[in-house]
Amino acid sequence: MSGERAPRASDFLGGRGTGDGRRSKIGRTLRGGSAPTQEGQEARADRPKGPKKPVRITVDLDAERHRRLKLYALDAGAKGAEVVRALLDELEADPDLSDRIKDRIDGR
Repeated sequence: MSGERAPRASDFLGGRGTGDGRRSKIGRTLRGGSAPTQEGQEARADRPKGPKKPVRITVDLDAERHRRLKLYALDAGAKGAEVVRALLDELEADPDLSDRIKDRIDGR
């Protein structure tokens, strides 16, 4: 080797810790630290689960799709994000809709 080091998870994950000076558990585990124990995982599973922090995504839409989303949301008295969430729920619940979406994606 010419002095190059092997890539680390932090190279791909941004190398940030938890914000309080500690590294995240996944970072310690990936660097050879101790992995969570079975008992620790079970203890965490028994804890009451609070509201989960939503994950923000960005979706690029052409102007026509954006207009249709906004008009539908306005007609439904909802926000565009609520419409997208409902569509994702329907996609999961309806196998026929899921198949139609897959067909549409395959036919790009």
